[in-house]
Amino acid sequence: MNYNLCTDCEGEITPIDAALDVLAKLLLKRGIVNSIEEGEIIYKIISGFDDVTAELVRGTQYSNDLIEKLEYTSGDTLRLIPVFFKALDVTDKELKNIYKEIGILYPGAEDGAKDIQELLGTELNIISTSWDGFLYSINEGIVPNKNIYGTPMELDNDKYTLNEAEKKIILDSLKQIKLLNEIVLDESIKRIEDLDLKSYLDYLIMKGIFFIDFAKIPAVIEIYNDIRPIGSKEKAKAVQKAAEKAKTPLDKIICVGDSSTDKNMLELIKENGGITWTHNGKNSILDSADFNLMTENYYITAPLVAIANSQGKEGLIELAKSWSYNNLLSYLKDSVDDEIYNEMKINLDNIFVQQETPFSTFTYLPGLDKMQLEQLKDKNEEIRKKLRGEAALIR
Repeated sequence: MNYNLCTDCEGEITPIDAALDVLAKLLLKRGIVNSIEEGEIIYKIISGFDDVTAELVRGTQYSNDLIEKLEYTSGDTLRLIPVFFKALDVTDKELKNIYKEIGILYPGAEDGAKDIQELLGTELNIISTSWDGFLYSINEGIVPNKNIYGTPMELDNDKYTLNEAEKKIILDSLKQIKLLNEIVLDESIKRIEDLDLKSYLDYLIMKGIFFIDFAKIPAVIEIYNDIRPIGSKEKAKAVQKAAEKAKTPLDKIICVGDSSTDKNMLELIKENGGITWTHNGKNSILDSADFNLMTENYYITAPLVAIANSQGKEGLIELAKSWSYNNLLSYLKDSVDDEIYNEMKINLDNIFVQQETPFSTFTYLPGLDKMQLEQLKDKNEEIRKKLRGEAALIR
Protein backbone atom coordinates (compact mmCIF):
# COMPACT_ATOMS: atom_id res chain seq x y z
CA MET A 1 0.00 0.00 0.00
CA ASN A 2 1.42 3.36 -1.05
CA TYR A 3 1.79 6.24 1.35
CA ASN A 4 -0.48 9.29 1.13
CA LEU A 5 1.49 12.57 1.02
CA CYS A 6 0.14 15.52 3.02
CA THR A 7 2.20 18.67 2.64
CA ASP A 8 2.08 22.35 3.46
CA CYS A 9 2.29 24.69 0.46
CA GLU A 10 4.08 27.92 1.38
CA GLY A 11 7.69 26.91 1.87
CA GLU A 12 7.34 23.60 0.04
CA ILE A 13 5.48 24.17 -3.26
CA THR A 14 5.95 27.95 -3.40
CA PRO A 15 8.50 30.28 -1.78
CA ILE A 16 6.04 33.11 -1.21
CA ASP A 17 3.88 34.07 1.76
CA ALA A 18 0.59 34.86 0.01
CA ALA A 19 -0.86 37.10 2.73
CA LEU A 20 2.32 39.18 2.88
CA ASP A 21 2.60 39.54 -0.89
CA VAL A 22 -1.09 40.23 -1.49
CA LEU A 23 -1.37 42.89 1.22
CA ALA A 24 1.85 44.64 0.14
CA LYS A 25 0.77 44.64 -3.50
CA LEU A 26 -2.70 46.00 -2.75
CA LEU A 27 -1.42 48.73 -0.43
CA LEU A 28 0.99 49.87 -3.14
CA LYS A 29 -1.68 49.66 -5.83
CA ARG A 30 -4.04 51.85 -3.77
CA GLY A 31 -1.31 54.37 -2.95
CA ILE A 32 -1.32 53.62 0.79
CA VAL A 33 2.43 52.87 0.73
CA ASN A 34 5.22 54.00 -1.56
CA SER A 35 6.90 50.63 -2.05
CA ILE A 36 6.36 46.91 -1.74
CA GLU A 37 8.92 46.90 1.08
CA GLU A 38 6.82 49.38 3.07
CA GLY A 39 3.79 47.14 2.64
CA GLU A 40 5.79 44.12 3.78
CA ILE A 41 6.80 45.97 6.94
CA ILE A 42 3.14 46.63 7.77
CA TYR A 43 2.35 42.96 7.29
CA LYS A 44 5.22 41.86 9.54
CA ILE A 45 4.06 44.23 12.28
CA ILE A 46 0.56 42.69 12.11
CA SER A 47 2.03 39.18 12.00
CA GLY A 48 4.10 39.89 15.11
CA PHE A 49 0.96 41.10 16.86
CA ASP A 50 -0.73 37.86 15.81
CA ASP A 51 2.07 35.81 17.40
CA VAL A 52 1.83 37.66 20.72
CA THR A 53 -1.96 37.38 20.82
CA ALA A 54 -1.97 33.66 20.03
CA GLU A 55 1.00 32.57 22.10
CA LEU A 56 1.23 34.96 25.03
CA VAL A 57 -2.15 36.66 25.50
CA ARG A 58 -5.04 34.32 24.79
CA GLY A 59 -6.17 32.60 27.97
CA THR A 60 -4.45 35.11 30.26
CA GLN A 61 -5.49 38.24 32.13
CA TYR A 62 -4.21 40.30 29.20
CA SER A 63 -6.83 38.88 26.84
CA ASN A 64 -10.36 40.16 26.28
CA ASP A 65 -13.76 38.67 25.51
CA LEU A 66 -13.39 38.95 21.73
CA ILE A 67 -10.00 37.22 21.63
CA GLU A 68 -11.40 34.37 23.70
CA LYS A 69 -14.64 34.13 21.73
CA LEU A 70 -12.72 33.91 18.46
CA GLU A 71 -10.49 31.20 19.97
CA TYR A 72 -7.61 33.20 18.53
CA THR A 73 -4.71 31.03 17.38
CA SER A 74 -1.45 31.20 15.46
CA GLY A 75 -2.11 32.03 11.79
CA ASP A 76 -5.12 34.22 12.51
CA THR A 77 -3.36 37.06 10.69
CA LEU A 78 -5.44 35.69 7.80
CA ARG A 79 -8.66 36.81 9.49
CA LEU A 80 -7.26 40.29 10.29
CA ILE A 81 -5.88 41.16 6.84
CA PRO A 82 -9.23 40.81 4.95
CA VAL A 83 -10.59 43.76 6.96
CA PHE A 84 -8.15 45.97 5.05
CA PHE A 85 -9.15 44.30 1.77
CA LYS A 86 -12.78 45.32 2.33
CA ALA A 87 -11.78 48.88 3.28
CA LEU A 88 -9.80 49.03 0.01
CA ASP A 89 -12.85 47.80 -2.00
CA VAL A 90 -11.05 44.63 -3.10
CA THR A 91 -13.26 42.06 -4.83
CA ASP A 92 -12.82 38.31 -5.19
CA LYS A 93 -12.11 38.85 -8.89
CA GLU A 94 -9.31 41.32 -8.18
CA LEU A 95 -7.90 38.98 -5.56
CA LYS A 96 -7.92 36.09 -8.03
CA ASN A 97 -5.96 38.20 -10.52
CA ILE A 98 -3.40 39.12 -7.86
CA TYR A 99 -2.99 35.46 -6.94
CA LYS A 100 -2.01 34.78 -10.54
CA GLU A 101 0.41 37.73 -10.57
CA ILE A 102 2.28 36.63 -7.46
CA GLY A 103 2.08 32.88 -8.04
CA ILE A 104 5.59 31.43 -8.18
CA LEU A 105 6.41 27.74 -7.84
CA TYR A 106 9.64 26.33 -6.51
CA PRO A 107 11.85 24.79 -9.20
CA GLY A 108 10.78 21.19 -9.72
CA ALA A 109 7.41 21.62 -7.98
CA GLU A 110 5.24 20.97 -11.01
CA ASP A 111 7.24 17.98 -12.29
CA GLY A 112 7.69 16.60 -8.79
CA ALA A 113 3.99 16.77 -7.93
CA LYS A 114 3.10 15.26 -11.30
CA ASP A 115 5.47 12.30 -10.89
CA ILE A 116 4.41 11.69 -7.28
CA GLN A 117 0.79 11.35 -8.39
CA GLU A 118 1.07 9.86 -11.89
CA LEU A 119 4.28 7.80 -11.88
CA LEU A 120 4.13 6.64 -8.27
CA GLY A 121 0.35 6.49 -7.82
CA THR A 122 0.60 8.43 -4.56
CA GLU A 123 -2.20 10.77 -3.51
CA LEU A 124 -0.98 14.31 -2.84
CA ASN A 125 -2.85 16.61 -0.47
CA ILE A 126 -2.14 20.27 0.23
CA ILE A 127 -2.75 21.20 3.89
CA SER A 128 -2.16 24.93 4.25
CA THR A 129 -3.16 27.93 6.35
CA SER A 130 -3.30 30.02 3.16
CA TRP A 131 -6.59 31.29 1.71
CA ASP A 132 -8.13 28.56 -0.42
CA GLY A 133 -8.41 30.84 -3.47
CA PHE A 134 -4.65 31.27 -3.54
CA LEU A 135 -4.09 27.54 -3.10
CA TYR A 136 -6.45 26.70 -5.96
CA SER A 137 -4.68 29.26 -8.14
CA ILE A 138 -1.07 28.26 -7.52
CA ASN A 139 -1.82 24.51 -7.66
CA GLU A 140 -4.00 24.74 -10.79
CA GLY A 141 -3.26 21.76 -13.01
CA ILE A 142 -0.96 20.29 -10.35
CA VAL A 143 -3.14 19.15 -7.44
CA PRO A 144 -6.94 18.70 -7.76
CA ASN A 145 -9.05 21.12 -5.72
CA LYS A 146 -10.64 18.23 -3.83
CA ASN A 147 -7.22 17.49 -2.31
CA ILE A 148 -6.61 21.06 -1.16
CA TYR A 149 -7.38 22.11 2.41
CA GLY A 150 -7.03 25.83 3.11
CA THR A 151 -8.70 28.79 4.78
CA PRO A 152 -12.03 29.63 3.08
CA MET A 153 -12.47 33.30 2.22
CA GLU A 154 -15.00 35.11 0.01
CA LEU A 155 -14.92 38.89 0.03
CA ASP A 156 -18.04 39.47 -2.10
CA ASN A 157 -20.52 39.08 0.71
CA ASP A 158 -23.10 41.77 1.52
CA LYS A 159 -22.69 41.33 5.27
CA TYR A 160 -19.07 42.51 4.94
CA THR A 161 -20.13 45.87 3.44
CA LEU A 162 -18.50 48.90 5.07
CA ASN A 163 -19.71 52.49 4.92
CA GLU A 164 -17.29 55.30 4.12
CA ALA A 165 -16.79 56.29 7.76
CA GLU A 166 -15.92 52.71 8.68
CA LYS A 167 -13.49 52.44 5.78
CA LYS A 168 -11.79 55.61 6.97
CA ILE A 169 -11.36 54.24 10.51
CA ILE A 170 -9.76 51.09 9.13
CA LEU A 171 -7.45 52.81 6.65
CA ASP A 172 -6.43 55.50 9.15
CA SER A 173 -5.25 52.73 11.46
CA LEU A 174 -2.54 51.90 8.92
CA LYS A 175 -0.92 55.27 9.69
CA GLN A 176 -0.63 54.18 13.33
CA ILE A 177 0.59 50.70 12.47
CA LYS A 178 3.36 52.07 10.23
CA LEU A 179 4.86 53.85 13.26
CA LEU A 180 5.14 50.67 15.34
CA ASN A 181 7.90 48.07 15.51
CA GLU A 182 7.60 44.43 14.57
CA ILE A 183 7.50 42.22 17.66
CA VAL A 184 9.72 39.17 17.17
CA LEU A 185 9.32 36.33 19.64
CA ASP A 186 12.28 34.14 20.52
CA GLU A 187 12.82 31.27 22.92
CA SER A 188 13.47 33.67 25.83
CA ILE A 189 9.96 35.17 25.63
CA LYS A 190 7.55 32.86 27.43
CA ARG A 191 5.06 35.42 28.84
CA ILE A 192 3.89 38.86 27.80
CA GLU A 193 5.79 40.22 30.82
CA ASP A 194 9.00 39.17 29.05
CA LEU A 195 8.46 41.74 26.28
CA ASP A 196 10.47 44.95 26.45
CA LEU A 197 8.47 48.09 27.28
CA LYS A 198 8.35 49.40 23.67
CA SER A 199 7.07 46.05 22.35
CA TYR A 200 4.47 45.85 25.10
CA LEU A 201 3.19 49.37 24.38
CA ASP A 202 3.12 48.64 20.64
CA TYR A 203 1.13 45.50 21.38
CA LEU A 204 -1.44 47.47 23.37
CA ILE A 205 -1.90 49.91 20.47
CA MET A 206 -2.48 47.02 18.06
CA LYS A 207 -4.86 45.32 20.47
CA GLY A 208 -6.84 48.56 20.66
CA ILE A 209 -7.03 48.76 16.87
CA PHE A 210 -8.06 45.18 16.09
CA PHE A 211 -10.05 44.16 19.16
CA ILE A 212 -11.57 47.42 20.40
CA ASP A 213 -11.87 50.00 17.57
CA PHE A 214 -12.55 47.48 14.77
CA ALA A 215 -14.83 45.47 17.07
CA LYS A 216 -17.32 48.37 17.00
CA ILE A 217 -17.84 47.80 13.25
CA PRO A 218 -20.48 45.07 12.61
CA ALA A 219 -19.02 44.01 9.25
CA VAL A 220 -15.60 43.46 10.83
CA ILE A 221 -17.09 41.14 13.45
CA GLU A 222 -18.74 39.19 10.62
CA ILE A 223 -15.35 38.84 8.92
CA TYR A 224 -13.67 37.76 12.16
CA ASN A 225 -16.37 35.17 12.79
CA ASP A 226 -16.54 33.78 9.25
CA ILE A 227 -12.87 33.53 8.27
CA ARG A 228 -11.46 30.71 10.32
CA PRO A 229 -7.81 30.09 9.36
CA ILE A 230 -6.54 26.55 9.36
CA GLY A 231 -4.01 26.86 12.17
CA SER A 232 -1.88 24.14 13.72
CA LYS A 233 -4.70 22.12 15.34
CA GLU A 234 -6.94 22.49 12.29
CA LYS A 235 -4.14 21.25 10.02
CA ALA A 236 -3.92 18.07 12.07
CA LYS A 237 -7.69 17.63 11.66
CA ALA A 238 -7.33 18.21 7.90
CA VAL A 239 -4.70 15.47 7.68
CA GLN A 240 -7.07 13.11 9.50
CA LYS A 241 -9.85 14.07 7.09
CA ALA A 242 -7.62 13.46 4.05
CA ALA A 243 -6.58 10.07 5.47
CA GLU A 244 -10.18 9.06 6.16
CA LYS A 245 -11.29 10.14 2.69
CA ALA A 246 -8.56 8.02 1.10
CA LYS A 247 -9.13 5.17 3.58
CA THR A 248 -5.46 5.43 4.53
CA PRO A 249 -4.27 4.64 8.08
CA LEU A 250 -2.20 7.36 9.74
CA ASP A 251 0.90 5.15 9.73
CA LYS A 252 0.76 5.26 5.92
CA ILE A 253 0.88 9.06 5.76
CA ILE A 254 3.94 11.12 4.83
CA CYS A 255 3.56 14.55 6.38
CA VAL A 256 5.74 17.51 5.35
CA GLY A 257 5.84 21.00 6.85
CA ASP A 258 8.11 23.97 7.48
CA SER A 259 6.62 26.29 10.12
CA SER A 260 4.93 26.48 13.52
CA THR A 261 1.46 25.94 12.05
CA ASP A 262 2.65 22.52 10.81
CA LYS A 263 3.74 21.32 14.23
CA ASN A 264 0.51 19.53 15.23
CA MET A 265 0.07 17.64 11.97
CA LEU A 266 3.72 16.53 12.01
CA GLU A 267 3.39 15.31 15.60
CA LEU A 268 0.11 13.53 14.83
CA ILE A 269 1.68 11.46 12.07
CA LYS A 270 4.96 10.92 13.92
CA GLU A 271 3.13 9.62 17.00
CA ASN A 272 1.04 7.27 14.84
CA GLY A 273 4.03 5.70 13.10
CA GLY A 274 3.91 7.57 9.80
CA ILE A 275 6.79 9.43 8.13
CA THR A 276 7.47 13.11 8.77
CA TRP A 277 10.01 15.59 7.54
CA THR A 278 10.57 19.32 7.59
CA HIS A 279 11.16 20.93 4.20
CA ASN A 280 13.58 23.85 4.64
CA GLY A 281 11.83 24.10 7.98
CA LYS A 282 11.97 26.44 10.94
CA ASN A 283 14.31 25.19 13.65
CA SER A 284 11.48 25.44 16.18
CA ILE A 285 9.68 22.41 14.67
CA LEU A 286 12.62 20.05 14.11
CA ASP A 287 11.69 18.03 17.20
CA SER A 288 8.28 17.32 15.63
CA ALA A 289 9.74 15.43 12.64
CA ASP A 290 11.75 12.30 11.82
CA PHE A 291 13.80 13.89 9.05
CA ASN A 292 14.94 17.28 7.81
CA LEU A 293 15.12 18.03 4.08
CA MET A 294 17.10 21.01 2.83
CA THR A 295 16.69 21.55 -0.89
CA GLU A 296 16.61 24.17 -3.62
CA ASN A 297 14.47 21.97 -5.88
CA TYR A 298 11.16 20.34 -4.93
CA TYR A 299 11.65 17.39 -7.29
CA ILE A 300 13.79 15.58 -4.70
CA THR A 301 10.51 14.83 -2.89
CA ALA A 302 9.48 12.41 -5.65
CA PRO A 303 12.30 9.85 -5.20
CA LEU A 304 11.95 10.08 -1.41
CA VAL A 305 8.26 9.18 -1.72
CA ALA A 306 9.13 6.34 -4.11
CA ILE A 307 11.62 4.90 -1.64
CA ALA A 308 9.13 5.25 1.23
CA ASN A 309 6.46 3.44 -0.79
CA SER A 310 8.80 0.49 -1.33
CA GLN A 311 11.08 0.40 1.71
CA GLY A 312 9.14 2.32 4.36
CA LYS A 313 10.59 4.52 7.09
CA GLU A 314 13.48 2.10 7.69
CA GLY A 315 14.59 2.51 4.09
CA LEU A 316 14.59 6.29 4.43
CA ILE A 317 16.55 6.06 7.71
CA GLU A 318 19.20 3.89 6.06
CA LEU A 319 19.38 6.24 3.08
CA ALA A 320 19.63 9.35 5.29
CA LYS A 321 22.52 7.81 7.23
CA SER A 322 24.45 7.17 4.01
CA TRP A 323 23.14 10.18 2.07
CA SER A 324 24.74 10.88 -1.30
CA TYR A 325 23.55 11.32 -4.86
CA ASN A 326 24.70 7.86 -5.92
CA ASN A 327 23.08 6.23 -2.90
CA LEU A 328 19.82 8.05 -3.63
CA LEU A 329 19.85 6.60 -7.15
CA SER A 330 20.69 3.15 -5.81
CA TYR A 331 17.80 3.18 -3.33
CA LEU A 332 15.48 4.54 -6.02
CA LYS A 333 16.48 1.79 -8.46
CA ASP A 334 15.63 -0.83 -5.84
CA SER A 335 12.23 0.80 -5.23
CA VAL A 336 10.64 1.23 -8.68
CA ASP A 337 10.57 -0.51 -12.04
CA ASP A 338 13.13 0.35 -14.72
CA GLU A 339 10.81 2.62 -16.72
CA ILE A 340 9.98 4.81 -13.71
CA TYR A 341 13.60 4.77 -12.54
CA ASN A 342 14.91 5.91 -15.92
CA GLU A 343 12.36 8.71 -16.18
CA MET A 344 13.07 9.98 -12.68
CA LYS A 345 16.85 9.66 -13.12
CA ILE A 346 16.68 11.88 -16.21
CA ASN A 347 14.98 14.58 -14.13
CA LEU A 348 17.40 14.19 -11.23
CA ASP A 349 20.46 14.29 -13.50
CA ASN A 350 19.11 17.38 -15.22
CA ILE A 351 18.66 19.17 -11.88
CA PHE A 352 21.75 18.11 -9.94
CA VAL A 353 24.25 17.35 -12.74
CA GLN A 354 23.47 19.42 -15.83
CA GLN A 355 22.04 22.44 -13.97
CA GLU A 356 24.50 21.99 -11.09
CA THR A 357 21.84 22.71 -8.48
CA PRO A 358 23.39 22.10 -5.04
CA PHE A 359 22.47 18.56 -4.01
CA SER A 360 19.79 18.37 -1.33
CA THR A 361 20.47 17.24 2.24
CA PHE A 362 18.23 14.65 3.89
CA THR A 363 18.97 14.05 7.57
CA TYR A 364 17.63 11.58 10.12
CA LEU A 365 17.16 13.89 13.10
CA PRO A 366 17.32 11.38 16.02
CA GLY A 367 20.77 10.36 14.74
CA LEU A 368 22.33 13.79 15.39
CA ASP A 369 24.36 14.79 18.40
CA LYS A 370 24.03 18.27 19.93
CA MET A 371 26.81 19.84 17.84
CA GLN A 372 25.50 18.32 14.59
CA LEU A 373 22.01 19.60 15.37
CA GLU A 374 23.28 23.14 15.94
CA GLN A 375 25.19 23.03 12.65
CA LEU A 376 22.07 21.82 10.87
CA LYS A 377 20.03 24.66 12.40
CA ASP A 378 22.52 27.23 11.08
CA LYS A 379 22.29 25.76 7.57
CA ASN A 380 18.48 25.65 7.83
CA GLU A 381 18.28 29.38 8.52
CA GLU A 382 20.66 30.15 5.66
CA ILE A 383 18.69 28.22 3.06
CA ARG A 384 15.33 29.57 4.26
CA LYS A 385 16.53 33.14 3.89
CA LYS A 386 18.14 32.38 0.54
CA LEU A 387 15.02 30.81 -0.95
CA ARG A 388 12.18 32.73 0.73
CA GLY A 389 13.54 36.18 1.57
CA GLU A 390 11.14 38.13 3.83
CA ALA A 391 8.71 35.20 3.93
CA ALA A 392 11.34 33.11 5.77
CA LEU A 393 11.16 35.52 8.70
CA ILE A 394 7.41 35.06 9.22
CA ARG A 395 6.78 32.60 12.00
